[in-house]
Amino acid sequence: SPNGGTFNSTQSVTITSATAGAIIKYTLDGSTPSASNGTVYSGAISLSTSKTIKTIATKAGMTDSTVTSASFMINIPLPQVAAPVISPNGGTFDATQSVTITSTTAGAIIKYTLDGSTPSASNGSTYSGAISLSESKTIKAIATKTAMTDSTLTTASFSISIPLVQAAAPTFGVTEGTFDATQSVVLSSATAGASIYYTIDGSAPTSASALYSSEISVGVNTTVKAIAVKSGMADSNVASATYNIRAAAPAFNPAAGSFSSAQNITITSATPGATIKYTTDSSTPSATNGLTYSSPISLGTTTTVKAIAIKTGMTDSNVSTALYSITIYSGGGGTPPADTTPPTFAATYPKTATVATTTLDLKVQSSESGTAYYVILADGDSAPIAAQVKNGTDASNGALAANLKGSLTLTANTEATANITGLTAGTAYDIYVVAQDGSSNLQASPVKVDVTTINLLDLSGVGINVVANNLTGTATTMQYSLDSTDGSNGTWTDCTLANTAVTFVVGKVYVREKNQTTNFRLVATIAAVAAAPNITYSFDGVDALKLKNSDSTMEFSVNGGTVWSACGGADHALTQAQADGLTNANGLKIRIKAAGTTQFSATKSIAITDGPAAPSFTNATAGAPGTLAGLPASATNLEGNVNSGVWTALVVDGSGNSTTLTFISTDTINVRVKATSTTQFGTSASQVAP
Repeated sequence: SPNGGTFNSTQSVTITSATAGAIIKYTLDGSTPSASNGTVYSGAISLSTSKTIKTIATKAGMTDSTVTSASFMINIPLPQVAAPVISPNGGTFDATQSVTITSTTAGAIIKYTLDGSTPSASNGSTYSGAISLSESKTIKAIATKTAMTDSTLTTASFSISIPLVQAAAPTFGVTEGTFDATQSVVLSSATAGASIYYTIDGSAPTSASALYSSEISVGVNTTVKAIAVKSGMADSNVASATYNIRAAAPAFNPAAGSFSSAQNITITSATPGATIKYTTDSSTPSATNGLTYSSPISLGTTTTVKAIAIKTGMTDSNVSTALYSITIYSGGGGTPPADTTPPTFAATYPKTATVATTTLDLKVQSSESGTAYYVILADGDSAPIAAQVKNGTDASNGALAANLKGSLTLTANTEATANITGLTAGTAYDIYVVAQDGSSNLQASPVKVDVTTINLLDLSGVGINVVANNLTGTATTMQYSLDSTDGSNGTWTDCTLANTAVTFVVGKVYVREKNQTTNFRLVATIAAVAAAPNITYSFDGVDALKLKNSDSTMEFSVNGGTVWSACGGADHALTQAQADGLTNANGLKIRIKAAGTTQFSATKSIAITDGPAAPSFTNATAGAPGTLAGLPASATNLEGNVNSGVWTALVVDGSGNSTTLTFISTDTINVRVKATSTTQFGTSASQVAP
């Protein structure tokens, strides 16, 4: 079973016999089975190819069965190889593509073609690795494998257009610009082997333009355009450079200068064929302004000649200028008449400038070149005459110190300066000045200049008081600074008369004269604030009421810092009244005193805890000793006194009674909690003994 037939898949065939215990023998080779021929059936027979099964059943003591035969026609279709996958799967590209082909069927052989033919087991290339495509192609591929049907055909079309690399644009050996001479221009391209084509007529260059082979000589205004061309590459961008060549500037003969007769001026340009335009009215010549030079120019008076050279195709030359100073004296001679006129001072001259304590500048300006003489006399002295000033003497012909006389060389209409030193601060002077020209014409009378030197403020008396936070010995004509580093910078504040209140900070303290800021003085350098002193305090114990570790450099306050008292020495002790006055609100403060330029130190604050409420007691029985009753049982922190006398520690028994004090009837008994550490005495409870 099944009993033969036509099949398209493997068949599992079973053979049975109705005779129990029978042995089944079968053949697949067409022979007849028997007890001695064939295979003993033991289980289902798997058939994957066409076969005829012949079989008999045998059993001892029985005759063999007849032969049973069944024919099986089996035609199993072969499996198909998975179609190839092409990646990328075709398309349009602008770069070389690396194409891979794969099949999911393990062990399949991939055959492909690039020539449009259909691949098969016998046609095409065997795929072994990525295919590099740099031009348009259609890839066709199949996959094959033994005992399998060839895959379907896979096709992918690639349209590849790779742009050409562009040649490097030409560069110019001479940067474009304007020049005064012919330029030799070298062209080059960074693309090796490229040919360079150029134009000089303004047109765009092509491979049909002039081929560059050697430097280009540019002698007129020219725009050079060039491209680089190489086979297999795109033409470069057009490179351009404009060269403007100036005509040679005109030259004058004779050259500019001073003359005592009329002059004929020749003008030339080194540029052949250039036209020269010139002016004699100081205007600037151009193609549209000025006269066209054709023959020498005749000049009989002082004249400025300006000229340019112009040529078509070139940039106009620079303007050449020449001043011809022509002086023709009466009679036509070249010798000027004798000078008999003294020079004159310019308006506001002579004058002084930069007047300081002991120095000043004397400034003189005259209408002619020559010499200025001066003398410096005390304010109110008799005026000297011109000759005495020139000789450097006073009105009595008395000799003067070297710093009180002198001279300056003068250039016409130009300021001259003499620096005068060695004067006395805060002093008035009369300066007499007289001028003489190069022809020895001395002014008839000297000119007097009044001046008073500056008297600097004396800053040596300014002091500092860091305790009172003020500068001493100041005046309203002074200023001070707390942030200046050298007296010339920083923020400055006006001082007041006598003492100036200042909140000092660490650093330098300067003062200066308000109106003479270069007159300054370092008063002091304020030291950094010292740390707070390490002081302890307790109301009780062996150091009760003492400022432990204090010394005479320190001071303390028991009222919150309003009033400070000096420490008397080591471990200064507070008075009982001072100690009793300490409260939580005020506390106890200690600091190192300010001295010299050292500020107060930081303050040590000791917090005080206010004392507890008054204790209660119910009875005071007079006696020696007396008895106080109703106190807290076995209390050890109480003290008492009689009639505000000395406080005495109370011994209290377990019943709240104390017999420590001795008192009589009508005495006032006071009881309070003792002070401990930094906790204040408690409030007193009082009773009058009956």
